[in-house]
Amino acid sequence: MGRHTGTAQPRRPSPYRVADPIPFAELRTRYDEVGAAAPCGRGRSRTRLGLMTAAASAAVIVTAAGVALATVDGPAAAHPRAAVVRQTGSTLGQGGAPSGHPAVTPSVAAASVAASAVAASATTTTPRRPVAKRRTAVRARWVDPLPGAPMTSCFCTRWGKFHDGIDLAAPLGTPIHAAGAGTVVQVGPLSGYGIAIFIRHSNGDVSFYGHMARVFVRLGQRVTAGQVIAPVGNEGFSTGPHLHFSVYRGGVHGPATDPKPWLAARGVKV
Repeated sequence: MGRHTGTAQPRRPSPYRVADPIPFAELRTRYDEVGAAAPCGRGRSRTRLGLMTAAASAAVIVTAAGVALATVDGPAAAHPRAAVVRQTGSTLGQGGAPSGHPAVTPSVAAASVAASAVAASATTTTPRRPVAKRRTAVRARWVDPLPGAPMTSCFCTRWGKFHDGIDLAAPLGTPIHAAGAGTVVQVGPLSGYGIAIFIRHSNGDVSFYGHMARVFVRLGQRVTAGQVIAPVGNEGFSTGPHLHFSVYRGGVHGPATDPKPWLAARGVKV
C-alpha cells in the first residue's frame, strides 16, 4: 500500500483560524438555559443575589450622600431623604453643585460623616462626679474643763476665807480638759493644791487647775481647747476627788474672777 493510498484522514482545523463571534442574543439564551437547568435554581439564585447586592450598595451610597448633604447644608436640610432628592436633582443628575456648596461624592460624604462623628466625640466631655468635700470637725474655742461634773463650791467666802474659784466633783482619774487654747506657763506642786497647772490664753487671762496627783503637760507646751491635761485627783487640802478651777485676769498674779460667768461669756455653761 502506497503512501498516498487508503482512507483519507479528517483534516484538523488550523490553530490560527479564529472562530466566528457568537451574537449577544444567542449568548443570553444559552446563559438562561444553563441557569434554568441548574439544580435547585442555583443559577437564578446567583443572579438574584447579584442584583440584590447591587441594589443594597446603591442604597448605602445614596444614604451616605444624603447625610453628608444634610450636614453641609445645615439644620434646614437635616432630613436625609430631602437631601438625597436635592443632591440627585441638582448636583448628581445635572453634574453641577448647588449654589454656595461644592459637589459631594459618596466617598467624600462617608469621610465627612466619619469626621463629624470624631469631632463630636472629641468635643463632648463626660461630666465629672462632684467631689465630696471632706468634713472637718470644728474645734470649739472654749470648753467645760470637767464636762458633766456638778459644782460643789462657788466663787465666794467659805469657812471664813474667800474661795477664789469653783470646785467640780468627779471620780478619781476623770480626764480634765484645757478650757481653751494656750501655753502652759507654770506646772508643778503648789501648797494646798497638790500639783497645779497654769495656762495662759490669747487674751492674757490664765486658767488654773488644782488638786491633781500627776499631769500630762510640761512647761511651755502649747495646748488646744479640750485637750486632756491631767486626771482628777484628791491632793492638798481636799475633802474628796474634785477639780479646783480658777481664772486670773491678765496673768498668773492678776485678780481672780468668777469662772462661771467667764465661761458663760464664751458659750460654756457649767
